[in-house]
Amino acid sequence: LPANSPERKLFKKHLAASYNNIGFLAQNQGKPSWAIVNFGKSLKIQNEIGDQIGTASSLNNLGVIYQQKGEIPKALALYNISLKISETLQDTSAIAYSLNNLGILLLRQGKLPQALINFEKSLNFRKALNDKEGIATCLNNMALIYNIQGDEKRAIENFILANKFHEEIGNQ
Repeated sequence: LPANSPERKLFKKHLAASYNNIGFLAQNQGKPSWAIVNFGKSLKIQNEIGDQIGTASSLNNLGVIYQQKGEIPKALALYNISLKISETLQDTSAIAYSLNNLGILLLRQGKLPQALINFEKSLNFRKALNDKEGIATCLNNMALIYNIQGDEKRAIENFILANKFHEEIGNQ
């Protein structure tokens, strides 16, 4: 295939998706180094072909791995770059994922007010998308914060509401 042909670009986009899938499998098998290699290969191809949506996704995926490895500054940088790209593209689903991941990172650092802000922003995007699973995830995350802060009433309200969304989509 010619180097700049649409067919070649499509092939590379699918190749990048395959590397991304291998990265997920490696992550699920507890092989973070192998996940990083494959997410990195995916990211390189996505940058090469100008796939900004894929680039934002791969950066977010890499952020998750680095967060799991305890490399918080690197994870934070990757999440923020992913968020900026997603905002530029106005990709509300990707924005919601990035905000949620940032919230989780901040929660684990004990930065509860900042985490809550990210979860609330993510929740607003998820509501606009009618993403019931995402809504439930955000509500659960917010309930965790309220529980840590000793606000049991708000924690229980959020857990109950999250459970309603889980039941609606069949997650039991």
